[in-house]
Amino acid sequence: LALPGLIVHDRADAEAPFAHAERMAAGWPRAHFVPTEGLGHNLRSEALVAALADYLHNQRLPEPQLLAAEPLPA
Repeated sequence: LALPGLIVHDRADAEAPFAHAERMAAGWPRAHFVPTEGLGHNLRSEALVAALADYLHNQRLPEPQLLAAEPLPA
């Protein structure tokens, strides 16, 4: 792929193996791979949503401490 991209995947995702996201990132030269911790498959986190919006608007990668934020209630 020639386009830039952002791959966000949680290490504790029980539905899609983390290794799949790692392989996708390895094969996509312009992708940024952003692993998260403790958010599971749904990635429900206000901090993560804010960081992704900032990335989309400003092309600024999320800060690592935001990616282990407490998940939102279901």
